[in-house]
Amino acid sequence: LKDRGSITIYDNEKIKNIRREERTRVLNNKSWGFGSFSISDDIAVKGSKSECFVDEATYKKGIYVRSWLNGDKVELSNGHHKKVSDIFIDGKIPLFKKKLYPVVEDAFNNIIWIPGLFKANIPSRKIKKILLKWEE
Repeated sequence: LKDRGSITIYDNEKIKNIRREERTRVLNNKSWGFGSFSISDDIAVKGSKSECFVDEATYKKGIYVRSWLNGDKVELSNGHHKKVSDIFIDGKIPLFKKKLYPVVEDAFNNIIWIPGLFKANIPSRKIKKILLKWEE
């Protein structure tokens, strides 16, 4: 795959085995593609897009990870929507990584986080929160 002046060689069969059309529940030390998730009840806010807070009730209902699907959209804080493919373009994510990149959603299929690229505007309430972290 030639992309932005670099060449990546990969085994297409291995990519098919890693890419997941089905969503999987996010658990502590859950690996996905080229990174992994960790979960804690850490209350320190660092403001990084590689971290996302969700309230405990949302977490208990289920937080899921899946691959990007054509047509995926996120809701921005101003009420408008943006295609996930445009977020990947803005973040200069190569096609190879785009196929493996995690898209995190709640139990109602709302995309709440794309690590390093997008976080949904979750209202700050005085309730217990769970910190999700993504590390490559």
